[in-house]
Amino acid sequence: MTEEHRTAHNTWKLRSMYLLYFASLGSLMPYLPLLFASRGFSPIVIGLLLSVNPLVGAILPPLWGRLADRTGVTIPWLRIQFVALPILVFLLYRTNAIGFAVALLVLISLFLTGAIPLCDHLTLEFAQRDKIDYARVRVFGSLGFSAANLSISLFLRYHAINSLYLFYVPFVTMTFMVSWLIRDPSARDQAPMRASQDSAQLASPPSGAGQRDAARPGSTSPGDGAVENAAQPSTPRARLVLFFCGIFALSLTMPVFYSFFPLYIHDLHFPTSIIPIAYTLSSGSELLTMPFASRVFAKIGARGMLVASGLAYAVRWIVVGLAPSDFAVIGIQVVHGIAFGFFYTATVMYLRQAVPPKWRATAQGAFAGTTALGNVVGNTAGGALYSLLTPHVFFFMEAGIALFAALFFTVVRLRPRKTPTRLAH
Repeated sequence: MTEEHRTAHNTWKLRSMYLLYFASLGSLMPYLPLLFASRGFSPIVIGLLLSVNPLVGAILPPLWGRLADRTGVTIPWLRIQFVALPILVFLLYRTNAIGFAVALLVLISLFLTGAIPLCDHLTLEFAQRDKIDYARVRVFGSLGFSAANLSISLFLRYHAINSLYLFYVPFVTMTFMVSWLIRDPSARDQAPMRASQDSAQLASPPSGAGQRDAARPGSTSPGDGAVENAAQPSTPRARLVLFFCGIFALSLTMPVFYSFFPLYIHDLHFPTSIIPIAYTLSSGSELLTMPFASRVFAKIGARGMLVASGLAYAVRWIVVGLAPSDFAVIGIQVVHGIAFGFFYTATVMYLRQAVPPKWRATAQGAFAGTTALGNVVGNTAGGALYSLLTPHVFFFMEAGIALFAALFFTVVRLRPRKTPTRLAH
């Protein structure tokens, strides 16, 4: 098999994994409140049950990443998750006991929260070895999530919510089957020439503002004839801490859409039917931005993309807060492709450059943990603010948080420190 054919085969295997796994997520997470309500659980109990996953997700993803870093393999850990999750979700759909539901949700979260960071880490390993564009692989996750939601809207017309596991279990089972077609890129495959192309394939900034994020004064940029030593890239810890603080600030405003947007639509007396339309536009808009995220990253760098993300979130919540019409409230959701799409891809690609190889999977897990913690705090504080303030003011405050995050990334520099090494020819 030629190198081009191998790259094409690996690309479609990874795309299939994202497509199927995110389709399973799209058939599970948005519908857990309906499942618990069908069991007769009170709103307070439902809120407690829904808090289990983000609480566990704030702790465990870095541990999954550390396992991958220490063992040097990712696929076996993913397969464990893909085996355990269908069994646990099936049992969750069959239980009526609150205590058993809590125990199952803890176990589900134990595996669920680690899968996406490990998938990202694995894909980035292939991006380095096989010159695969990470963003054009990851976008298939958005496609799977959106397609699942559209399919389930039809499924629920003829079937009860209690049978929705018939969607979830096959999707994860197929993901497990696809994982057997994927092999971890071995250390032997990481030839120096491949390693030198890491920044290029992640679209590291070659010039302008992006280059200022990518190279410190006195270092040599990837485009001037020197190449990065893949064993050496690092960023000062203080700068990484600041970076994660900014990520946390942005993630505070993200749970607004799924947690409080439906309540807001109800309070405005807009038709409830616009909610699934808004959800579809939101997730579907990622298909318009993620395929080009690497090119944008090359031009403006992580900082530029994160500033754009904060501004997009701010505009989104300002329009929702003003609510000039139901059409405007629905239409503005298309900026989610920039707001979340740029936020996610920029963070994943930046961390790949900013940390040493032995910590890369751990860094992706730390990213997942940071956003989960932001969701916990955002939901908790947001619930209190939503009850104290008018809904309009609440969304204006969320816009203020997003603007603060954009300003934060405007001021903070994200330049990773790299030790360039010239290859002997």
